[in-house]
Amino acid sequence: MLDLKSVDTLYPVLMFIVPGLIILSIRSQFVNYAKALELKPDHAKAYYNRGVAWLCLKNWEKARADLTSAENIGADIVALFQQEYEGVTGFEQRYDSKLPADLAAMLTPEDEDPV
Repeated sequence: MLDLKSVDTLYPVLMFIVPGLIILSIRSQFVNYAKALELKPDHAKAYYNRGVAWLCLKNWEKARADLTSAENIGADIVALFQQEYEGVTGFEQRYDSKLPADLAAMLTPEDEDPV
């Protein structure tokens, strides 16, 4: 059975651990997020993590939907994103990806200009 607390610790990108240990793929993470949301449909952090995973895959529509769900449930997606990536620029540099303007604005503190 899936431990819902473990969803909070999964990273929304490929995580390679020392060879010979478990390798978490994006696919397995999506399975974990889906299971967590099946068990607890208001699990904001699962929506946030899955939304960020969609960002990594450049699936903007699904990212937008999951991030919006997380925010509507009560997650501070801006603070979570700032903590994890130090902002939109940090994410874009890490993944060599340019977020659409609306997603960048969604993940940027109100007192800052989106990149």
